[in-house]
Amino acid sequence: MVVAYVGGDWTDKLSVERYGLDFKGNELTLTLGVAPRESRAKDAAARKAFGDFISRRARIESIQIGRRSFTEEVMQRARMAENADISVKLLANGHQVVYPAAIVFGPDAMTINLG
Repeated sequence: MVVAYVGGDWTDKLSVERYGLDFKGNELTLTLGVAPRESRAKDAAARKAFGDFISRRARIESIQIGRRSFTEEVMQRARMAENADISVKLLANGHQVVYPAAIVFGPDAMTINLG
């Protein structure tokens, strides 16, 4: 998962811990539970990126996710809700923020433009 912030900063040290897709009425909501992407060598950097994500959660410009199975599931649901309004709810350590969104499906990843 790559998160780009308003102003040009970005990080690839976060991951989607859990997700959900909810279609009600004319709105598709994608819920993403965000967590640090931890590995032995990068634990401190991932925890710092997670802290930054929480403090900057209202200034996110886009999210890119390259996990193929996840992207295919979202694409399938988005097609079912072709003209629906799309929103993304981001959850992290008890904090949440909801953005209107536009989703672009590329050959290797899904980009979620927020705002």
